[in-house]
Amino acid sequence: MSVLNSKWFFRLLFLVILALVIYLLYTPFISYFFYPFDYREEVYYYSEKHEMDPYLIAAVINVESGFDPEAVSPKGACGLMQIMPDTGEEVAAELGINDFKEEMLFKPGYNLELGTYYLSRLKDYYQGNLTLALAAYNGGQGKVNRWLREGIWDGDKKNIGDIPYRETREYIRKVKKARQRYEQIYNSDENCGI
Repeated sequence: MSVLNSKWFFRLLFLVILALVIYLLYTPFISYFFYPFDYREEVYYYSEKHEMDPYLIAAVINVESGFDPEAVSPKGACGLMQIMPDTGEEVAAELGINDFKEEMLFKPGYNLELGTYYLSRLKDYYQGNLTLALAAYNGGQGKVNRWLREGIWDGDKKNIGDIPYRETREYIRKVKKARQRYEQIYNSDENCGI
């Protein structure tokens, strides 16, 4: 095979492989692998209870823990929605859960209840601005309030690049992308009776 022919062969092979990868990423089997929806009944229940989008909650869980109820972050956040123990205790008290213990954060039901309520509370605090709520969920409400107060970031989703923390910028982008994929994948499932 001549050098010229081998270059075209490898280019063609690359394009075929690329097309195959793109096709597989959008087939249901692969989509379910990258976007699992474990604890679906609980997610729907707590989303309805706290007036949140279940696809957003699924996206947060996917990005935070990959649906691992035993996940612990390097900073100490726990469970499916990666709740810090202090936040868990505070939110549990607001919900009337008086016997809160850190171990409860590893129980999917409690974690989903606390995390969904907390994100709902942040959404209300930021007057429905989910971008601000997600930034606060990831980076902390105090930091987000400081960024707004000091004019570092205006809270607009178009200006996510102004957020000083790369992790928070990427977090918002990942959650929003995952939320879109969850709706595409599972909304069609629900319409088909799956």
